[in-house]
Amino acid sequence: LYTKERLAHLKQAMKLKEEGLRSAQRRFKRGLVTRTDVTEFEIYGSRLAEEIETLQHESELNLIRFRAVLGLS
Repeated sequence: LYTKERLAHLKQAMKLKEEGLRSAQRRFKRGLVTRTDVTEFEIYGSRLAEEIETLQHESELNLIRFRAVLGLS
């Protein structure tokens, strides 16, 4: 359950990051922010994607372990 909730929060954070990235890109095109500001959103998105992927993999491994312990196929 913890992993599922964590995944839900990370996916929500990813959606918010996408909104922020689009906004930063618009501001960059207008000359209001530097390329660094846009890059920070991109790096943060990469870290979020990596963490989501790691948690999904961890969740699958836990499911396999639980099935083995419980003797389920």
